Amino acid sequence: GYFQRNSEFRFRMKDGSERTCLTSADLLRLGGQTCVLTVLNDITERKQAEVARQAAEERFAKAFQASPQAMCINRVADGRYIDVNASFANLVDYPLAEIIGRTSFEVGIWADPQARAATNQAIIEQGSNRDFEHRFYTRKGELRDIVAAGVAIEVDGEPCILSVVNDVTARKQAE
Repeated sequence: GYFQRNSEFRFRMKDGSERTCLTSADLLRLGGQTCVLTVLNDITERKQAEVARQAAEERFAKAFQASPQAMCINRVADGRYIDVNASFANLVDYPLAEIIGRTSFEVGIWADPQARAATNQAIIEQGSNRDFEHRFYTRKGELRDIVAAGVAIEVDGEPCILSVVNDVTARKQAE
């Protein structure tokens, strides 16, 4: 009968290294004796990759949030902001709660929505796009000139675009 399925255990090897294994065991009768059949599946590399991925995600999240560069992540399917950092919220003069979960059209920042759509399409097709210029409005209706870069990424299995935005309004006015 059933004894144990897919329990995770750590084993120390002769050389002192440790391995992580999923173990399953069943009781069975052989020649009138009760025996245990044990199967070990070494998942050490998978566990190490998972820890490394979690550490990378944490580093990215900290860099994203702490960056003085305005940054946002939009879902490709519907354009919703998955995340924006404080620098982006400051640039467009909206509270984070009024941006995240909404589309840029709902927030109403793009001066030329068709140009935004074309830029996003280029990012999706090419994987990235650098130095694209756009204009958008702040909550108070001020027109801002931006230069941005975007890269196609995946968030929770969904295609998204990570954008880094530079406000060049002062430079444009000086020119």
